Amino acid sequence: MTLTLHHIKNTRSLRPLWLMEELGIEYTLVNEGETILNLDKQAFRQKNPVGKMPAFFDGDQGIFESVAIIEYIANKYGGEHLVRKPGDDEYGAYLQYLHFGEAGMGGYMSLVLGHTFLLPEKHRNEKVAAWALGEMNNAISYLDEEIKGKDYFLGSFSLVDISIAYMLFLMKISRNSGEFGPNIKTYFDRIKKREAWIKATSLPL
Repeated sequence: MTLTLHHIKNTRSLRPLWLMEELGIEYTLVNEGETILNLDKQAFRQKNPVGKMPAFFDGDQGIFESVAIIEYIANKYGGEHLVRKPGDDEYGAYLQYLHFGEAGMGGYMSLVLGHTFLLPEKHRNEKVAAWALGEMNNAISYLDEEIKGKDYFLGSFSLVDISIAYMLFLMKISRNSGEFGPNIKTYFDRIKKREAWIKATSLPL
């Protein structure tokens, strides 16, 4: 087993990094820079064909979609307790939540980030940022109801939480978490106390 993750702090590479820390498996972490703004996208296409984070390799097998990476790692390297299978009662909910964390929120969150500080000021659009933030808040309101009375979305910690909590993290670091409902706020506070989360968000040291 030779697992290699190319990583920039706070980017989607945090998802597989966090998972590998949860599982306690060996991996090599390659730091690609201090921020995503410093990434040479053209050169990085040799590792990820779209020139973005993350890039993950299991030997010669390369994967670059963060949710696909965490499914791959969990199913292949001892994370079966973090997934649900077709015969499980929670399988539908598992798929819904898992992909909502990226497909349901990722596009809106990228627009929020892009039009508040990632893009050069002359290319930012306040109306686009406000619209995207409204869509993110709508998604988080839904999640606030879904997590009510539960520690984690499926009851116990799973890949779902890695998928969703990363988007909450982006809301937090972009200073847009003021609209977190009480249930999501409590949930995210619980996530931040997990040892693997603390370790992953501190890397690279």
